[in-house]
Amino acid sequence: YQRRVHGEVGGKVFTVARGNLCSEPGSKLARLFDGSLSVRLPLNNGAFVVHRDHTYFPLIVEYLESKPLQLPHSEDELRLLQQEAKYYGLARLQSLIIERRQA
Repeated sequence: YQRRVHGEVGGKVFTVARGNLCSEPGSKLARLFDGSLSVRLPLNNGAFVVHRDHTYFPLIVEYLESKPLQLPHSEDELRLLQQEAKYYGLARLQSLIIERRQA
């Protein structure tokens, strides 16, 4: 059983296994949830709050859960997902997106 954390990204509520948020060592998400980053996320009734667009967060969670990831096909969507991956410090996801964009 993995401890679940509840949060809000861009006004949408998510519940994610803490271990999944920490699955890419060195990423901003891992450092926020493993305690190594001194900055704390704002809380709303005990749930973390991230002031980002929620549109691509489900794809980021799928990636972190090691589920098969269906990357968007549109160049605009890939670019926006890449921006979110960069914000969260997900270097491997950024690499996957760059590969797709160059194909």
